[in-house]
Amino acid sequence: MAYERPSLEELLACAHVVSLPLKTTFRGLTHRETVIFEGSDGSGEWAAFGEYDDEEASWWLAAAIEQMSHPLTRSNLAPVFINAIVPAMPIAEIEGWLSPFRGCTATKIKVAEKGEPLNNDLARVREVRRVLGSDIVIRLDANGAWTPQQAKDASDALEQFGIDYLEQPVSTLEDMLELRNLLGSSPIRLAADETVRKSHQLGRVREAGCEVAIVKPSPLGGFTHTMALAREAHENGLQVVVSSGLESSVGLTHVASVASAVDQLTGVPTPHGLGTAALFGYDVVKNPLVPQEGYVHPRPLEPDRNALATFRVSAEREEWWRARLERCYPLALEKLF
Repeated sequence: MAYERPSLEELLACAHVVSLPLKTTFRGLTHRETVIFEGSDGSGEWAAFGEYDDEEASWWLAAAIEQMSHPLTRSNLAPVFINAIVPAMPIAEIEGWLSPFRGCTATKIKVAEKGEPLNNDLARVREVRRVLGSDIVIRLDANGAWTPQQAKDASDALEQFGIDYLEQPVSTLEDMLELRNLLGSSPIRLAADETVRKSHQLGRVREAGCEVAIVKPSPLGGFTHTMALAREAHENGLQVVVSSGLESSVGLTHVASVASAVDQLTGVPTPHGLGTAALFGYDVVKNPLVPQEGYVHPRPLEPDRNALATFRVSAEREEWWRARLERCYPLALEKLF
């Protein structure tokens, strides 16, 4: 069945700009501002962070348009295992925070929070290991905040906890290669996230010493672009882990469908970074895509009109997003197949 892409006028007419409260500060945010498109064929979500320029935001818009044009069906959507996620939060709150993630076999911990010492990261990792036990796989995400030497020092201190990989510990591929050389025979692997999105060159990521490619369908332009990169990563010997971009459940269920397809591609299901609906105090659907016994099950989801009205942004913010949409729409069309 063929679907037509919505016009700019149609997008403007069906756009709902909302601000959803988070349960805890994440990525420096207490609320997540996003746009939900309620189309006639299907819904989509444009969740580009506010600080992104139009070129970067247009990749996210391309993903939203693709979601609307190719709505999910209930067939061929296998459950997807996920990792738990632990923000930079007080140690005393970690055990309670992990409760919704019961059944997960891996967890990702945010580290290198601005203004915090390495000892805080060590304490959080130690607490997660205590709460979840010795069998849980621990992944650390630094969002490119360290220099190669800082990442090496952190790796030396954290290796005692059995770390699987460091996600984007440094900001560039050149720094990643330097870090790989500094780490030597360390068992801790390196994972590329932002550098995958910025370079779209998996061969270079592999040459920089990375063994894991983090792919985020929303900033990569949607299912088609992401699967092309996933295939390239797999062919280059990289493990592929799909991750969300802190979307609501409307966008997240499409991201989870990509993870399901990646598992079919590789033949080796892996815990993906798709447990982020648990971060929201409120969502825009009645049955959010929250973790259940360590997995999520992608499925068609429709926005809840009451939620869209309750969490609608101010007129000023709505106008900001509508102007952004008008600028980004032609850029997004260039990125669609």
